[in-house]
Amino acid sequence: MNARISQVLLVVVGVLVAFLPIASIVASTGSSTDSGETLSDWVAILIALLAWRVSITEAAANQKQRELSVRPLLCAYRHRGHAQNDEDDNVVTVISFVLRNQGVGPALVNGYRFVINSKIHHLIKPSDIDTFGDALGIENAKWSFTSLSPPEPIAAGSSHKLFEVIDIELKDGVTLDDIDQKLKLHVEYSSIYETKFKGVL
Repeated sequence: MNARISQVLLVVVGVLVAFLPIASIVASTGSSTDSGETLSDWVAILIALLAWRVSITEAAANQKQRELSVRPLLCAYRHRGHAQNDEDDNVVTVISFVLRNQGVGPALVNGYRFVINSKIHHLIKPSDIDTFGDALGIENAKWSFTSLSPPEPIAAGSSHKLFEVIDIELKDGVTLDDIDQKLKLHVEYSSIYETKFKGVL
């Protein structure tokens, strides 16, 4: 859209530039030289204004292009699988929650929170584990987590594992599908140009 406007304005400027000598000749054949000079002055002012508008439009388009070239895109990856327990060689269930930047520029994470059944939960310190696990329906498990300290960058193509849970014992009637459905991540982040984004992952 900006490119089309710029092209139109450039055409108008070109027409006015071509018209300026003709206008000067026509005006000089009129009643006075002053009127010809006045017309030429107004045409010159109009050309200058249109040229200024073209430069502003081009600058805005270039800025938008620069922002798009470093635009981040955060996505969540939930992994469910099985692993061998190092302590007794038994196969145990593992789930993890990974935040990945699928964009083309760094994402500056300004804030995030987990939402479980419409209630906000945080997983920042060890004392948060019991409340977090209970809300998910996990009876017992081994937890590991790494919190983000805003504004923490995640480079393009990089990931940050928010938590991993192994050797899981679920409460009666709770399945891993239930956990996937009830757990959401609300995240706010920005680009290096301070363009702000929000996502529910």
